[in-house]
Amino acid sequence: MTDSERRQRVEELVLRYGDMVYRLAYQNTGSTSDAEDVMQEVFLSLLTKDAPLDDDVHIRYWLVRVTLNRCHNLMTTARRRRSVPLDEALHLYAPENESILSDVMQLPPKYRSVIYLHYYEGYTIAEIADLMRVKPNTVGSWLSRGRKRLRLILEE
Repeated sequence: MTDSERRQRVEELVLRYGDMVYRLAYQNTGSTSDAEDVMQEVFLSLLTKDAPLDDDVHIRYWLVRVTLNRCHNLMTTARRRRSVPLDEALHLYAPENESILSDVMQLPPKYRSVIYLHYYEGYTIAEIADLMRVKPNTVGSWLSRGRKRLRLILEE
């Protein structure tokens, strides 16, 4: 594949999967600017690395896996641990979704991720386990605990 063909294919993938990568990054970072940074890094990696661009199923898994890794790296940096995040307006979401989104954002990252991947992206527990590199039983537990915590938050 030539450089121009690769660039064109990545542009197509950005249009198709950009929203998914951004939402997943936002769910994990809780910040629009961090989510945008992660999204840029993910698609830059797709452009510069030897990622498989032909298989749509594999590329979707690749994008989710790389996004989760980038978010994890960002959240564990020393700069991030020493800083206090600013409250951001959730202007990108519809008003009726803001309360649910803010409730989901109160969950710990591992619960937030599995709830997002399961309910919004439609992944099965086995697929999430593969993406997050944990056992399916662990994902099932996180999903169950996340639901319970979310239910308690919503009841308040």
